[in-house]
Amino acid sequence: MYNQILKAKPYVIMLKKMDYWYWCRYFIDLYRICNYKCSYCETIESRGVKGLHTVPGLPDKKESIGLGLFSDIYSPNPVENKVVQSLLNFLYEKGYPISINTKSEYILNDIDIIKEFAKRDMIRVTITLLTLDPELSQELEGQKLKPRKRIEALKVLTDEGIPTGVSITPVIPMVNDERESLEKLITVVKKNGAKWILFSGYNPTKEFLLNPKWEKVKLLHKNSNELNLRYKKAKSIILSAVFKENLPIRIPRINLNKNTNGYLLNRITEYLYNISYLYELLDHKLEALRFRRATYAINEIDTPIKALIIQNKLGYIKGINPKIEAIIKEIAVNDGSSYYEKLLKKLKMEY
Repeated sequence: MYNQILKAKPYVIMLKKMDYWYWCRYFIDLYRICNYKCSYCETIESRGVKGLHTVPGLPDKKESIGLGLFSDIYSPNPVENKVVQSLLNFLYEKGYPISINTKSEYILNDIDIIKEFAKRDMIRVTITLLTLDPELSQELEGQKLKPRKRIEALKVLTDEGIPTGVSITPVIPMVNDERESLEKLITVVKKNGAKWILFSGYNPTKEFLLNPKWEKVKLLHKNSNELNLRYKKAKSIILSAVFKENLPIRIPRINLNKNTNGYLLNRITEYLYNISYLYELLDHKLEALRFRRATYAINEIDTPIKALIIQNKLGYIKGINPKIEAIIKEIAVNDGSSYYEKLLKKLKMEY
């Protein structure tokens, strides 16, 4: 029933702080409300949400632009998706790297321009996939989004050399968190070329919990201890399966020019935030918070990061303690972090 689908009208959203999930601060949405209206999602409108505001244009600096923050950029109506192709052509011509998050196989209609982005390592694509079960998928996401079609799209994209991963978001306790389902999903997406796996929990909407179909989820959310145990088990299942398949749990950041100050800053913030995420997965909340705050602080400085390192002034930045300062200096010298590698090894040993 395409007459009920909104018309595409691009607008730019700027976040107060960088989104370190997709490595973007600027996003472009085409719809104020998502066309798919999945049963678990609020399909939030961007207006009135804290920490962001719409802006008249894109940044002068050629930083990564996220496509689809509150709504999927691909509509169930193929006619509307002509706007997406025009948008992609514009961003490519202007030299902006992009990160696409979608549930739609219609992304394949734009594969020619997407391949051009990939040739210059200017793109990351993440396909949301909650389950391989078509019946469960229909209950959660409606009839227009089919797991099989997304798996096919994943394979085509990766076969064409386009960096593409999968997001199991959200993991809903007692719905799509069973061991067999998650392990099979991760095995299948790896087989079809996925380059990373993202996952997160679920903050249920009132409408979802009021649906009699999900009564068991509602009851579980009334028992915080049982809920936490369920999430802990799901995390263990996912991490074990992901590490078994040797898949990353973060999207590799796009970095275009190693000879610029921006490259070094991006690498440092990438490592610091990834360390924060590892601590979060290890349930070391305080350390996770320390590294996250350091990441935000480093990302907001005006002075070139290399100058601060040479002048030994990193310690003047709020949130940069001696340990984090040493990690930053190692990244600057080696373009890598032994601290991160040791922490990742520890996480893998636990799962």
